[in-house]
Amino acid sequence: MDVLGSVIESCYIERNESLNFPECVREQSRNFSLLKIKTKKVSMTKSPTFLVFTIDKTGSMLDYGGSSGSKLDYVKHTFKNMLRYLANIQDAEIYIRVHAFDETVTTLIDNIRVTTHNVAELIEQIDNLVADGMTSIESALNAANNAIATYTQNHPDHQIGHVFMTDGEASFGEMDETVLSNMVNDSFVNIFVGFGSGHNVSLLRKLSDRKRGDYQYVDNPESTVLIYGETIHQFLYPAIRNARICVRNGLLYDWQTNTWKSEIEEDVIIGDFEKIYHVKEAEDSLYDTEVDVYGQDASNRVSFSVGTQDASNRASFSVGTQDASNQDASQDATKGTEVLLTTGYSIPNLLNFGGGIITNRDFTSYIFRQKVLELMFNAKRNDMTFHEKRNFKKELKEFFREMRLYMRETNRMDDALMRTLCDDISIVYNTLGKRDGLMFTMARQSSHGKQKVFTPTSSNNRNQTIFRTYAMDEFDSPPMTPRRKPHQALPRRRLSTIKPLTLPPSIFPIMADEDVAEDKEEEHYASDDDIERYNVNDTNESCYSTASVMSTVNTMSQPPSLL
Repeated sequence: MDVLGSVIESCYIERNESLNFPECVREQSRNFSLLKIKTKKVSMTKSPTFLVFTIDKTGSMLDYGGSSGSKLDYVKHTFKNMLRYLANIQDAEIYIRVHAFDETVTTLIDNIRVTTHNVAELIEQIDNLVADGMTSIESALNAANNAIATYTQNHPDHQIGHVFMTDGEASFGEMDETVLSNMVNDSFVNIFVGFGSGHNVSLLRKLSDRKRGDYQYVDNPESTVLIYGETIHQFLYPAIRNARICVRNGLLYDWQTNTWKSEIEEDVIIGDFEKIYHVKEAEDSLYDTEVDVYGQDASNRVSFSVGTQDASNRASFSVGTQDASNQDASQDATKGTEVLLTTGYSIPNLLNFGGGIITNRDFTSYIFRQKVLELMFNAKRNDMTFHEKRNFKKELKEFFREMRLYMRETNRMDDALMRTLCDDISIVYNTLGKRDGLMFTMARQSSHGKQKVFTPTSSNNRNQTIFRTYAMDEFDSPPMTPRRKPHQALPRRRLSTIKPLTLPPSIFPIMADEDVAEDKEEEHYASDDDIERYNVNDTNESCYSTASVMSTVNTMSQPPSLL
């Protein structure tokens, strides 16, 4: 249903009508439907925005980060490009504050609007950032909370966001994960970025599990621009804030809890974007599943009002146009107020006069997506026994082979979503129980659930990836997070002394030789249907990327002379 004047372009439910799916996803296919919510293209926000950036400047940030220098060098480079990008925006009113922390917190940049007149000075402050010391997560969280609380009192109508980046774990002050998690303020968006495999993923998991929290894993310093670019885009081009999606005669899948619910929430839905949700219709549903979308219209105009609801729970709308003189007044009146934006209905198939089906809805790719999301949720368990891990890896291997066979038989080898799902299963398989396994699984699951542009990947060289994780974690050694006191040399990482090599299949107990021989005898399987022979795509850009989001990202990644 498309409501005239709403920021939502379309909203409807489509039922999967195809029976062409393998046994491995039969359970997920039962009563499976898709809810599609498409937002209109919106202009850049007129709402003033305050962004707080908390940057880890401890000694480990001096570690090698790639061909362009240390991890801190990459953060500086990306941050300076972001400042140049924000300075050149004429229509948006963006204020920033930058904290750098080790044992204490330093305010690098105080509350200030970024403009072309002060950007050079702000860049100089970032250039002067020096890494040293230990890590106090407690101090960093408290400083951000206090700064935002003070700012909000003076500017209650501004949108607020906090980006927290660290490459380590708490080594000073409060270290209890539950205590630190309770310090996270749920009243604004908190994005926790784990930079490199040395960070405490268990802690960031707890911090980001709070309401309005999010977790990102930067496995490659060069992809930092994707994180910052996508984050900035969601604040510049919001369509709906505080969305609440309620379904009748069905349930919606909540990827964060791996449960089916009658209602889910979204912090923000950007403009010019199609959000896709998984729906399980009621057993006796005859295309009578309906969904209501509530929220705050975050676009630059509001041209509708919502009337009272009748007994059928459907809203009556009063739609009108607004001229320039009363548009801002109407926006102020509805700011922070939840309204019913639209109602979507289940769309039956179109039939011809002979009763034949004209439409052909095949959502098998999303049924596979459902299965992969469930597997990734299970992979996040930190209490798996050795035998449970072994059996789970066997399940992943068998599922991967069946998914690849389905893709080949249905000519979907180039399907972007299906290829991403193959990468998901391969990465979970090769990192399960390893040091960076939870990092990859959480971030890739979040990428699907929130349909993000950025997703972490692993080396395209399978043997390098396996050896890296095996050598560091096969014996469940504690995380190696090098820390140093002032003027103390960093300890050498074991990783730097390891050379890639081809490991025999016997390194994994479940990779029995008889299983490999059996695979070879089945000619309908190709060699890369074997998860141990599959090469993961080496791009950090997900299948959900859009032209509008990538435009922001690409602009931020330009050399300074082009910004």
